[in-house]
Amino acid sequence: PMTTFILSLQYQSSGVASIFVTLSPALIVVAAHFVLPDEKMTRNKLIGLLLALGGSLFLALRGESGLADVGRANPLGFILIMIGLSSETVNAMFVRLRMKELDPIAVTAIRLLTGAVIVTFVALLMADFSFQDITAAGYFSLAYAALIGALAGQFMAFYIMRNFGATAFSLTAYLIPVVATTFGVLLLGEIITWAMGVGVILIGSGIYLINRQAYVAPPVSAHD
Repeated sequence: PMTTFILSLQYQSSGVASIFVTLSPALIVVAAHFVLPDEKMTRNKLIGLLLALGGSLFLALRGESGLADVGRANPLGFILIMIGLSSETVNAMFVRLRMKELDPIAVTAIRLLTGAVIVTFVALLMADFSFQDITAAGYFSLAYAALIGALAGQFMAFYIMRNFGATAFSLTAYLIPVVATTFGVLLLGEIITWAMGVGVILIGSGIYLINRQAYVAPPVSAHD
């Protein structure tokens, strides 16, 4: 998933990409309904799912890029994000069903090593790059992304999914657009549009309903 997310940044800002990433809870809820017996669809989840999907489609159809020098985003960015989210959803279901008893460190190591081998092989075949062209800032960014973004992030993701469930893991999506949009504006010169605000409200409202506990009326005593 991380590879598709990074590739999508060629076509849209980090803020727009992060807003699309918040669809993760909606996709996980749909998959969990069919795969996990203890995480079934409810009315609140269904309404929230429709709101979240509506917000993402609104942004996608408007072609929001979040980039000052790009008028309309290339739809390939949205497609790459959805491929990554679908992959992450399958992973969440598999972890919850088959890997609850495994060691988080071992699982994280295997996952990252496998991904590194595949991506390196593809890059050597298809990409044209030279280590001499990479600056010190580039090496620092690579180290940070590998250790903090990938290693620490994947370890925490597996730990949360294994111990607290797929839906609880999806709550982390709340923080992504806030952090990504803020730093994108401050450091990268990205922009925030009214359409992005509408998308955030729709998707955020949907995710809130998805994770909102349904009200259960207290039992009525026979003496009342």
